[in-house]
Amino acid sequence: MGGCRYPDAGLITQVILFAVVYGLYEVSIRLVARVERARNEHLRREGLLDDEDDDDDTSEPK
Repeated sequence: MGGCRYPDAGLITQVILFAVVYGLYEVSIRLVARVERARNEHLRREGLLDDEDDDDDTSEPK
C-alpha cells in the first residue's frame, strides 16, 4: 500500500542525477563562452584577430 503513495527510489535518483548533470552542462557552456571571449579579446589586443576573422557558422567561405 505504501508503494502507491511514494515515488520509486529509482525515479528520485534519476531526477537528482538529471539536476546535477544539467547543472554541469550549463556551467560548462558558460565557461566555454567566457574562455572564448577572453581568447578573442587577447588575440585582438595582439593584432592577430580582426572582426572579420571571428568564427561564425553563418559566414560564407572565402
